[in-house]
Amino acid sequence: MIRGDKSPIAGLTTKSGHEPFYLRNVTYWFIGMEEGGGDTFENVNKRLSEWNKRGRQELEDVAEFHMAIGLGELFNESPKLQPTWNKLIRMLLSTKGQQDIQMEQVQEYQRTLLGKAPDGENCLIELLPLPSPSISDWIYTRHSGLAQLADRRTYKKHYIDIRAKHIQERINQIRQVKPSHSKVPSWLMDQNIPSEHPESLY
Repeated sequence: MIRGDKSPIAGLTTKSGHEPFYLRNVTYWFIGMEEGGGDTFENVNKRLSEWNKRGRQELEDVAEFHMAIGLGELFNESPKLQPTWNKLIRMLLSTKGQQDIQMEQVQEYQRTLLGKAPDGENCLIELLPLPSPSISDWIYTRHSGLAQLADRRTYKKHYIDIRAKHIQERINQIRQVKPSHSKVPSWLMDQNIPSEHPESLY
């Protein structure tokens, strides 16, 4: 059992070290329910420890972070396609008018352009902070003494409103810079978060 301030999970309650979130070039925002993975505590601890070592950035460069945690095969010369990203990239390329999208085009976008914080054209944000392989999995009760991690229902209730409001604030900041490219989905503006919703592209 890991408790107290020495736990990487305990660090989720702090905001120190966050950098400003001004993503002036972002046109495409992907908002998902939560990051995949996290099937073991060792996996989660590796991700959180690396995030802590990198300065607890509010938004990470997707490729840099995944390579740092040993998932470089997603960004090598012939990258393995990540299933969720594959769909999102195809949606994005379609909005740009591309047709008959080939696997090689998706691989190249994933390798070079996906989630290139802070200057890329897209960013990936999760509504919930901790990785989990599915909505039926919950390993955190065994590894943290935080009350908000007692079970998944308590966790969602604690974090969804906080993070939805924060994401809304950040999007509003970008809208002030480039209003013609920003559209906030109704579920985020109204705080009416469905229990399970797909990634949003807008």
